[in-house]
Amino acid sequence: MKLELIQALGRAAEGQTIGWIGNRWHEVSDDFQAADSICRSSAATIRRTNGAQEITFPNGGRILFLIPQRIRGLRLDRAYVPGGLADDAFIAVLPALATSKDGAVVYH
Repeated sequence: MKLELIQALGRAAEGQTIGWIGNRWHEVSDDFQAADSICRSSAATIRRTNGAQEITFPNGGRILFLIPQRIRGLRLDRAYVPGGLADDAFIAVLPALATSKDGAVVYH
């Protein structure tokens, strides 16, 4: 289990909107499965729709599992991106963070 994924879930549980971003869909899907197993017994709502996987917490916080092509139009408080993310994909993440007071990018 990735420590960063646990941190991201904690931020979402605090009420933030978190983007968990991967290079390829199968990487993100694997991380979603791990997060799903952690949150299954909590009051979180787990959405398992292909391409729109997310976990929403009762206070409105949520974590979205995304690839860079699916970020457009979203607003995120924090983005967790893989260390090897391509420059053009990284640039796609930045507008989603523009309105956040935190707007942090964390590498996983």
